[in-house]
Amino acid sequence: MLAAIFAMLVVGSFADESMQALAADDESVAINLLQHKGTAQAEADDVEEMVDAEMAVEMSAPGAAFLEEGEGRFRCGKIYCADTSGTSCCQQPRSAICCGPGFHCRRGKRGLAMCM
Repeated sequence: MLAAIFAMLVVGSFADESMQALAADDESVAINLLQHKGTAQAEADDVEEMVDAEMAVEMSAPGAAFLEEGEGRFRCGKIYCADTSGTSCCQQPRSAICCGPGFHCRRGKRGLAMCM
């Protein structure tokens, strides 16, 4: 009988330790999920950061986009478009580019702006 009581106490303390370890793991997983959710939210808040300014200039119509503000230019996301007849700013969820005369703005794959 004494052996049975001792066995129950040993098993009980082992179960308590196991439960504490599981609770700590659950807490760690919850913290990781919250951190990931916060990172995802920060990314969603600034989707324009997905395409940097130099890439936006490269994706724009040749001679229609610039990195710096200047006379005869208007802002388009992170870049500036030439303020000429027919040039337009094409802004989509993940990028903004300058379309030259005769081109229209379209949403490409993964929300990127395209001039077609």
